[in-house]
Amino acid sequence: MWFIITILLVTFTWGAITLTVALNNRDTVVVDDYYKVGKVINEDLSRENRAVEWDVSALISVDDLTGEVRAKVTGKLPERPEALRLRFSSPVFKSNDRDIMLRLTPSGDYIGNLTSSVGGRYYVQLETLDEQIPEQAYQTGWRLNDELVLEPGAPVTLSAGTPVSGSEQ
Repeated sequence: MWFIITILLVTFTWGAITLTVALNNRDTVVVDDYYKVGKVINEDLSRENRAVEWDVSALISVDDLTGEVRAKVTGKLPERPEALRLRFSSPVFKSNDRDIMLRLTPSGDYIGNLTSSVGGRYYVQLETLDEQIPEQAYQTGWRLNDELVLEPGAPVTLSAGTPVSGSEQ
């Protein structure tokens, strides 16, 4: 009799532990609503096309010792924004993603700081801080996207490619 009760207690205890671990350590590799995320990618490419039109490119360097991130932005820009957003998105682990605000300096470069180092393969995105008007598109600004392999001390270049339409994605 005690043997059966012991087996049941061990089974329920082990099940509770497994459930607790599963709920506290979610898998961040899988997106909950991949269809919605995929639709958003094709929604608005006006900023990418504006980057092509203005021939925008950026040389990004990361100082691994100080964490300083410097971006030299070039192109036929009508104006230089006061701030830019730089995103390093890991293709595998969300915990490795970095989001940095870069501020315009008097020298014309954009500077920000990383709290931890980045290295390896990342999706890198440099964009202006514009807001999308509902049911329309972004009316201003630009965005650069690329998949890059980041190596310590080696600068990387982001540049606008060819104009994109929603059906090409």
